[in-house]
Amino acid sequence: MIIAVLHGLLAATGVALTMGVAGAGAALQLGGGQAASTLGWLAILVMLVMMGQWLHSRGRTTPSELRLEQYDGTADLLIHLHSPALPDHSTRWAFRGLASWILTSLGFGVGPEGGASELVQSMAMRFRTAALKWSDLSRRSDAAMALSAGISAAFGAPFAAVLIPSELAIGGRLLTSVLAALSAYLGMGYFSRLLSKLGIPALGYRERLEGIWGFRLLDWREWLVALVMVVLVALIASGMLAGLRQVRRSAQVMARGVSYRMTIFAGVLLASLVILAPQFFLPLPTLLEQVVRRELPFEQLLGLGGFLFLTLLAIGAGMGSMGIWWPTWLLGATVAACLLSLAPAGWVSRGFLPNAALLGAVAFGAVWLKAPISLAVLAFEFTQNGTLLLPCLVSASIARWIYFRVGESGWIDQLLVSKGFPIQEGRAVAVLQSLKAQDAMVRNFETVDERDSVRSCHEKIRSCHYPFLPVVDGHGRYKGLLTVDLIEEVLFSQDSEVRGSGAGNGPEH
Repeated sequence: MIIAVLHGLLAATGVALTMGVAGAGAALQLGGGQAASTLGWLAILVMLVMMGQWLHSRGRTTPSELRLEQYDGTADLLIHLHSPALPDHSTRWAFRGLASWILTSLGFGVGPEGGASELVQSMAMRFRTAALKWSDLSRRSDAAMALSAGISAAFGAPFAAVLIPSELAIGGRLLTSVLAALSAYLGMGYFSRLLSKLGIPALGYRERLEGIWGFRLLDWREWLVALVMVVLVALIASGMLAGLRQVRRSAQVMARGVSYRMTIFAGVLLASLVILAPQFFLPLPTLLEQVVRRELPFEQLLGLGGFLFLTLLAIGAGMGSMGIWWPTWLLGATVAACLLSLAPAGWVSRGFLPNAALLGAVAFGAVWLKAPISLAVLAFEFTQNGTLLLPCLVSASIARWIYFRVGESGWIDQLLVSKGFPIQEGRAVAVLQSLKAQDAMVRNFETVDERDSVRSCHEKIRSCHYPFLPVVDGHGRYKGLLTVDLIEEVLFSQDSEVRGSGAGNGPEH
């Protein structure tokens, strides 16, 4: 339990340091000298990532093994859960955490939760014994703890952070995730006050936005506009996912599937952002403030959306990070703000824009990240406004329904498929496809004779491991299957007949 608390404090420290560096000026709007310095740091980081990929890929010879050398953040976390035999080391996660920290500090639109979660995962693997390496519960608990701690520290939403591993089918011990999330949340509260005293406002965005939220639940016009906007955001999110997949496939074809070439492609993409969009090299919470306060005109909102989309493309193409939650959240808010900017004057009030941006963030994240309930709770914790919980739940539900109707795979699913390791409902598809009926069937079942009474069958099935009883004849030949619901239905009808006959044959006076 103490380890989980320490890991939560580690995540809070990582997020606070990242945001502190960004807020102190390392990720402020870039001038000529600052842009050159940023490009230099980016070139160093790309070379380090390529070197790390080469070191991690040593000894791998098959194409499927070589595809796994590329790091893809949360997708790699899920692969680690399902394939304990694959070579994976704590130093790799620590190195990737450092890379995510550098990207966030330089203002490249990578969420601060990425480096924090990766560092926690590294420390959890370091403390894990050789025997626990093969424990499914231990690996899942560590992964859930790392993800919960990072998201709780980055968003200040401990309850949503605990729900997210469950929606991603990670599982694990709930208590470790709760302790890590709460300690990360409390640690961030302390660091936020400390940095504000030092004049670094990067962590004070929640206080600055405190009075801006509030949905009028009885206003049908707000509901109508919100529903239309959520549908459009969900459709745009699905289209962006399809475009993201096509662009990444084209890049992989040009790079011939070689990981270090994909990393170079991602580095060139990020370098182009330094040149083309220096005004967006700000901490992500600061950009969110500008969006919800309507400080950006329509053209700059489009530019911010393109900046975030290309950043996510670079992360998924060759750079890799678990810090995809904040940029996805902000991209959804930006798309919603763009849509409302196109609405005719008088359709929506100025005070409705923050709510619309928040609903757009929830809907967009529900499509991309497949965690609708968690994101709705995150929005409630983010704003501390109870009137927004119901609209956020409705928005997430509508977005998920549209996602299923469109049939587009989510962000993490795309990365898993590109690495040849698809996972469906928390299970590796390759493992499910390799299973045969003889591997899944059971042998320790009880049988009953066809002449046995139903009540004796009921007594026997109560002590069985399975809710069925095969019925055999006197020669042991299979005759049929008796399930627990059929047994209880017969017993209930018999009892009803007995009670009815008893009432009908009562004493007459």
